[in-house]
Amino acid sequence: MAALLSCLALVAAALPATASASSLHKGKYQCYQFDPVSGYLYWGYVKVKGHKYSMSGGHGKYSRKGHKIRWRSGPLHSYHWTGKVVSSKKFTIIDKADGLEINCNR
Repeated sequence: MAALLSCLALVAAALPATASASSLHKGKYQCYQFDPVSGYLYWGYVKVKGHKYSMSGGHGKYSRKGHKIRWRSGPLHSYHWTGKVVSSKKFTIIDKADGLEINCNR
């Protein structure tokens, strides 16, 4: 019985993490691109709340499946960029056509 209760406690503890896995963590992310000549270039910030984001270039919606981010509308969608989740405090905006990666950290 104790083993069953322990398993149920572990499953209950994992549920909030699973539920939030479909969106990025809410907050303001500072974004930088690394350039071998200039060093780090500041790109601005991205604010995330739910499945919406805003930045100096506009705002839009996104979806997340696993570590992949798909920009559904807004400026990042217009440029056909994608993204990936690195950790709970970091994601990367990716332009596959130019090989550009912009790291965003909370």
